[in-house]
Amino acid sequence: MSILIRSHGGRARGSMPIAGVSREQARREPAGAAALSLLDAGFLYLDRPDAPLQIGAVLCVDGTDLHDATLALLAERLRELPRFRQLPRRVPLSAGYPRWEPAADFDPADHVFAWAVPASEGDPAACRQLRRLLADPLPARRPLWDLHLFESASTRSTALLFRAHHCMLDGLGGLACLDQLLDRDPDAPRVEVPPEAATGPDSAWERLTDALAQRAQGRRNAVVRAARALRSPAHAGRAAARAWRTARGTSGWLRQRVPEQRWNRRLGHDRQLATASLPLDRLREIRRARGCSFNDVLLCVIGGGLSRYLMRQGGAGAPVALQALVPVSRRAHAEPGGTPGNRIAALRVSVPVDGVDEPDRLARIHQTTRPLMARRAWEAGEDWLALLDLLPPAVVAPLARVARVGRIANLIVTSVPGPGEKRSFCGRPVHEIRPVVPIYHDLGLGVAALSYAGQLSLTLHADAQLVPDLDRLAADVTDAGVALYHATLGGAGEEAR
Repeated sequence: MSILIRSHGGRARGSMPIAGVSREQARREPAGAAALSLLDAGFLYLDRPDAPLQIGAVLCVDGTDLHDATLALLAERLRELPRFRQLPRRVPLSAGYPRWEPAADFDPADHVFAWAVPASEGDPAACRQLRRLLADPLPARRPLWDLHLFESASTRSTALLFRAHHCMLDGLGGLACLDQLLDRDPDAPRVEVPPEAATGPDSAWERLTDALAQRAQGRRNAVVRAARALRSPAHAGRAAARAWRTARGTSGWLRQRVPEQRWNRRLGHDRQLATASLPLDRLREIRRARGCSFNDVLLCVIGGGLSRYLMRQGGAGAPVALQALVPVSRRAHAEPGGTPGNRIAALRVSVPVDGVDEPDRLARIHQTTRPLMARRAWEAGEDWLALLDLLPPAVVAPLARVARVGRIANLIVTSVPGPGEKRSFCGRPVHEIRPVVPIYHDLGLGVAALSYAGQLSLTLHADAQLVPDLDRLAADVTDAGVALYHATLGGAGEEAR
């Protein structure tokens, strides 16, 4: 069992102020209050104590005793990330979605914890306490993020677990914010920025009046868009075409069967992580040789791993295909990756897990994803959200809080492009970044992929009771990647590893 050795750093509250310092070319966000979008608020409402919706990453770093250095780094860098100093505050009468407002007495020391990992547990990135934290909700009384340093004296290394609630950030935004804490060159000069004027939380009356004004403006905009569509045949045609795509996409979701797997059940309170690593250039070679997308290759490798795993578990009873929920980034090209909030939609992709060879599996996945992308199938979910947003927040919030999502897919698969060059944290080399996607009741297996310094790291996240042999599944995924490369380009299996 890991032992908590440091929190608060032995300092009094408020003793680590946020310095007025910024990194070169840092993108800054407004510090004032802002309402959560429906999607952001949805992640907040759907959160459950036994299934928290938080994204994360585990960084494997050289050395130990990083607690004080981490506090100093946060005091400097969080000046650039106001969202990390804010809390979602309820609007009176639920007249609007919650608003981001500055947290009173914010202190980075409240968010940093150091743990000693027993030598018997080996890799600090896989210790039991780290896994348990993935099932623990973030404290609601402070900004919804924290950092845990798992220090191993035996390996002289630290695993840094970063957690943030999904209502704050999506995967791309979370990685961009995390990258603000990392350095290409630790000795690079920084640019001084004048400190912002301190602002306190708004009164209940201000939150109420602002929410009512925003709702009224939103309805006016909807009326204007409807009037424009009625006046213009071109607008009306586009609206009709999109409505047809939405209806067809919804029908497709309802028709596709989601077979139950052992991890498609209610979650317990212990998590399991396992990692597979594949050379990024090999996967890109496969993509070019096969004329498909990188995500197609990723889904094929995961499908090949699941096929091996399920055949060993159930033999002839294994399903023909599993349904993967695949997030799609909806950030504009000019929008900074670190912009707070969620800019995502989702596709559901059928992933073959029967006994076909890897090239055939990849071809079938590409045949599935190509028409989904061509008809912008993710827009169906966005349109349903837009319709839901027309309802009063006072109706949406209680419905979401009691909603049961159900088995909408078998697993979630997400991919984020990470740094191409090595990074350092507090002057220590970062050898690996393992992304962690949240899992949920009936959706108890997640795979998050992140490219870093020439390698693709795939982190498998599951309930430890439902999938106790997750390491075996991770090894199957690696084997599938090797087999696909060998079948495509004739590379030797060991070389492909």
